[in-house]
Amino acid sequence: MNAFMRGLWMAVALTGLTALLTSSAHAAAGIPYQGHLTDQAGNPINGTRPLKLTLYNGANTVLYAENDTVTVTNGNFSVQLGTGTVVTGTFNPAVFAGFDVFLGIKVGADAEMTPKVHLGYSPFSMTSQTSPGIATGHVINGVNLTKAGATTDIVSATITVPTAGYVWVYASGQFNQSGVATPSFWISNASGSAIDFSHYGICGTGLVNGSNYVLASQQRVFAVSAGASTYYWEASYTGTDSPYVWNPTITAIFIPAAMGTVNLGAESAAGPVPPQQQPGR
Repeated sequence: MNAFMRGLWMAVALTGLTALLTSSAHAAAGIPYQGHLTDQAGNPINGTRPLKLTLYNGANTVLYAENDTVTVTNGNFSVQLGTGTVVTGTFNPAVFAGFDVFLGIKVGADAEMTPKVHLGYSPFSMTSQTSPGIATGHVINGVNLTKAGATTDIVSATITVPTAGYVWVYASGQFNQSGVATPSFWISNASGSAIDFSHYGICGTGLVNGSNYVLASQQRVFAVSAGASTYYWEASYTGTDSPYVWNPTITAIFIPAAMGTVNLGAESAAGPVPPQQQPGR
């Protein structure tokens, strides 16, 4: 058993039955439990038995519950918590976000065993609740800005996170043109979005031939919930040229809320919108 998995044994009594359970973490299939069931005389039980497994927080509030049927052979059984018939809640990393979870075990029509089993830290290797993550996207060679006044998705990255937190996104590339164009760049979490006048940057105004390969880069922070999200570096332009971005790259880094608050930054108007980028122009 490695450092991320910890066995937990606890004897609990129930009218007619005594159960000895062990728990450990298993990321793919849930949390496996093995135990030994005997009658009050200490004789091992054989056959099938219905179990109800319930997870509680420290305030005794139900987080998740499921029904299982186990096959008992000479008193021995095993069950995968998280794979039974759901009674209430959802078995996912959010259940263990508080790091203070108790397991209640009920056999058949009998009352739930007492005391509940305190899981402690044994199941938390399934979640990476406090681990950051990273995703990147890169396009080799150039991406054309397809049409004046239209949005082009230059490059994107998808990141899946296990819990609430923040995603910091950084995008960069070399802007290139052979004539006259005024490009605008912005980072969005929606493909083909309209120009974001609160978060865009202008690479250049009326750049002329010879002003090729100008560095364009941006960054932005998003507050996120558990799940997958995709981030896009986008652009549009005004003018008659057909510019492009060379070797664009985007990086999304996840910071779990458990690691601390990320300041999204105060935003305020610093001046008028440049005339060539005003809405409707």
